[in-house]
Amino acid sequence: MPRRKVEANPNEVFIDTGDGVFACPKRVDSLKTNTPLDASQYILVQERDGANYALSAKQQLGGLNFVQMNTEALRKGLPLATVKNMTPHYRNVNLALDGKGVIYDASGGLIEGERLIEHGNAINNAWAYLNNAYEKGTGFLGLDVVSIVGLDAEGRPVMQKQPLEECVTDC
Repeated sequence: MPRRKVEANPNEVFIDTGDGVFACPKRVDSLKTNTPLDASQYILVQERDGANYALSAKQQLGGLNFVQMNTEALRKGLPLATVKNMTPHYRNVNLALDGKGVIYDASGGLIEGERLIEHGNAINNAWAYLNNAYEKGTGFLGLDVVSIVGLDAEGRPVMQKQPLEECVTDC
């Protein structure tokens, strides 16, 4: 029987995607940001071969409600999570939990073991306030998506509304 021995490099982990076994690095480039943050508390949102942003590992900001949390995040210079960027993150985290993918923190370190389980629990079992709310409107099922797009001169949130179809198609 022909076979080939595959040895793990100490800087790699193997994942079995169902389409084959792949070697993934234990370390990737860290996220470059102008906002000071504890990179170990943010998870890179991977899209294809890169990541341009990260989401909080805890999926919370001091227990604040939707408007308060998103307003405070903007004041701190943090980006706001939307359905569009949360969906691939949710998929990536669950693939990693199943051993079919990997995720990294914003410093570029592989998240594995208990840390991966904790983040999986935060994503799968906790309420996350995305920068999307839904209200009666003209979109799909009579709903519009409301998002906070910035702060006015007094620091109050500026809201934008669009029909739900636009978000569903883009997502």
